[in-house]
Amino acid sequence: MAETREFAASIGQRLLWLMDRYRGSAGALNEPMTWRLRGPLDIGALSAAVDALIERHESLRTAFLMRDNQLLQVIKPPASAGLAPETVCSGAGEQEVLAALEAETGSRIDIGEGPLRIRLWRLSPTDHILCLNIHHLAMDRRSATVIADELAMLYSGAALPPSGWQYAAWAEWQRDRMSGARLAELRHAWTERLQHVQVPALRQVSEAAAETGPEPDCVLGERQVSGLQRLAADVSAGLFAVTLAMFFALIWARTGVREPAVASVFDGRDRPEVADTVGFFEHLVLLRASVRADQPMTDLIAAAQAEIDFAAANGLPLHLLPPAAARLGGPDGARRIDDVVFSHIVCLDEPVEFSGLRLDHVPVSLERTEERFGLRVLFAEYPGQLVGMFHCAPKVMPSWAAGFGGVFSRLADELVERPSATVGRTTLGAGLRRV
Repeated sequence: MAETREFAASIGQRLLWLMDRYRGSAGALNEPMTWRLRGPLDIGALSAAVDALIERHESLRTAFLMRDNQLLQVIKPPASAGLAPETVCSGAGEQEVLAALEAETGSRIDIGEGPLRIRLWRLSPTDHILCLNIHHLAMDRRSATVIADELAMLYSGAALPPSGWQYAAWAEWQRDRMSGARLAELRHAWTERLQHVQVPALRQVSEAAAETGPEPDCVLGERQVSGLQRLAADVSAGLFAVTLAMFFALIWARTGVREPAVASVFDGRDRPEVADTVGFFEHLVLLRASVRADQPMTDLIAAAQAEIDFAAANGLPLHLLPPAAARLGGPDGARRIDDVVFSHIVCLDEPVEFSGLRLDHVPVSLERTEERFGLRVLFAEYPGQLVGMFHCAPKVMPSWAAGFGGVFSRLADELVERPSATVGRTTLGAGLRRV
């Protein structure tokens, strides 16, 4: 009979656990996956697929325990998820089910018991809503793709390829790698890189001012995106480097900070054995730039790509930086290095196909980003479209971010038309400097 096993939590899990305790709201670290299943659903096959998925991935049956000031992963033996008929609410109205879904995804998962709650609602014999509500300690963005793909394959009866490492094995490998001489080498390299950088200032404002703040989101269309992709290719960079360089230029133009630094979320799957492993691999790293008015935007983009490449190859999580480097200065003193977070994600938006069923994602409201960081900027890259989103913590509204969406859209147009433009000759330098 399989027994419960205990392993030390990974470096990232320890930080996330602290964030959950001290900076999270009730469902702040929930990562729900919700689908509407239209068609004749085989509940027995779905239940068996869920159970097989949980057996395959230890992270989906891993609880967490604090003992002697050490956070432990407690891996439980495989067991049925209990997707039984009593979890199916026959005759429930759609609004009632959607309200129940919102309540489910917004309530805290007791990670001491396990990371996964599963709910299935029945609207009709051919209409169901499935929710896999998973704690962030057990999954990340890549994990969601793995879970969806493998659940669909298991439901259809397909055989899955052999699994790679389990998450606990990777966590042990990471601990060995982030220790001793290698850790000292990384800390020295990052300390040298961060000597003169500054984190952009965030300022507290009244609730009324925060509520009437700018409308920052922006959507770049196919013409703009294809033009920016050509620009990136010309300097051997990716679209992430383009958006990052644009953001650095905005910070320079609005604050005068010539060597800005922002945190960014990176995927830590630096071993091929964990390419399809479910678990929390993401971590925050620091990206910095040196911005000048006479600098061509293409040079800034190339430098941003070099910064991304360095961070990927030398990915020291922020909380492992030496204390002297963990709070970066500004004109008014030291600031948290994760106050400002900039991320760029690629969304392939490929539909999940269940045998004989039509699947639609069910959106849920998760007010959580502002619980973690002071300011987060996220660019989501879709085929032919780039969507920029801007999230502030309550009562935080940096003046330099006013008109974010419009600025990025105009700057994108200028870069497509004049790729050789210098930073100071763009919209930023011409009309928006030092607000």
